[in-house]
Amino acid sequence: MTRHEKINQIIEAARTFNFSEAIDGIDILSYVGDNGDVYKDRFDYINTTTIPCSIHFIGGTGYNNFSVPITGLTDESVNTLYRCVIQK
Repeated sequence: MTRHEKINQIIEAARTFNFSEAIDGIDILSYVGDNGDVYKDRFDYINTTTIPCSIHFIGGTGYNNFSVPITGLTDESVNTLYRCVIQK
């Protein structure tokens, strides 16, 4: 399965609440910043009301919460979320 197909299934699962309980156990996800560096932050939720769909993170002390487009996630993080999708 391609990265694009996994992302589409994650988005669909978020829209239909079709995740296993394992999603509640995800604490940290990684993403690529605008400068190309990889960052890790606390995962909060998947926001399907934005275009493109985004991943909401909890900012640390003194930092605001923020979102990253789902396409900005690293392959490892895409796979982490994909493993939580309930397959039909």
